[in-house]
Amino acid sequence: MGEIDSNLPQKSEHNFYLLPLSARSEKSLQELTKNYQNALDGSVNFADVCFTATTGRAIFQHRLCILAESITTAQAALASFQKGEDSQQLITPILSENHLKIAFLFSGQGSQYSGMGETLYHREPVFKNTLDLCNEILEPILEKSLLDLIFKLPNSQLLEQTQITQPVLFSFEYALAKLWQSWGIETFSTFRT
Repeated sequence: MGEIDSNLPQKSEHNFYLLPLSARSEKSLQELTKNYQNALDGSVNFADVCFTATTGRAIFQHRLCILAESITTAQAALASFQKGEDSQQLITPILSENHLKIAFLFSGQGSQYSGMGETLYHREPVFKNTLDLCNEILEPILEKSLLDLIFKLPNSQLLEQTQITQPVLFSFEYALAKLWQSWGIETFSTFRT
């Protein structure tokens, strides 16, 4: 099985996280934001809090999202929401009376490039595990490591060959869809152009 070169760039210093919050009423949403603001301190892992809020909580009608790189930034955005002030980190209002259907639409050949998805591969276990599984299945067929084809620059010319491009794109798109599904995003359909 192909291995990722350890000399390739790893995690960025700037990680942004999405903290989605929802409640059945505006008053409950205000209370929830206050509870989160109080709970966010130096003893919690902000990435874990965001993951749990994304996957472990039901979605209700009154919602907001906070895009933040740190607990301090998230606390400031929560305080802004409670005061009725605007914040760059605050995405609101998100109101919905009905459930919209979501579809994934993936582009076809021509969108591939060497190194695509590398950050996701290093940061997201679901994406990594799915891509590793695709590599395990496709390596005997392609006679090359899928991971090498995607992440190693010397192989970038191979990405232009249709017999390589199609399985690479499918694997990448499948891993991306599995990642989104792990975040709770459910689709009624997936399309590929």
